[in-house]
Amino acid sequence: MSKEVKFVDGLRAFKPHANAPDFVKAALEINISELRGWLDAQQGDKVRLDLKESRSGTYYCSVNNFTPDPGRGSGNSAPRDAAPPDLSEPPPADDYDDIPF
Repeated sequence: MSKEVKFVDGLRAFKPHANAPDFVKAALEINISELRGWLDAQQGDKVRLDLKESRSGTYYCSVNNFTPDPGRGSGNSAPRDAAPPDLSEPPPADDYDDIPF
């Protein structure tokens, strides 16, 4: 489960200033030329990043390279190839006979 952490060149994350409002969760600093070079070296059109806190309390950004395991399922009990239930017609009226009100 332990994968190598890929750091983001040109993107630094810091804890917000002590006087920052509560809705400010992090302060980011971007070195445009470093980040552009790093992005040009990536594969694909998108890069997912996670803002994390190290054990020492500092913030950092790393690449989120999670890919779902096709053999493990998504936690949904319905098989993917099962047809969805037909909701175009209401259930028969006798399904409601046991309602206590």
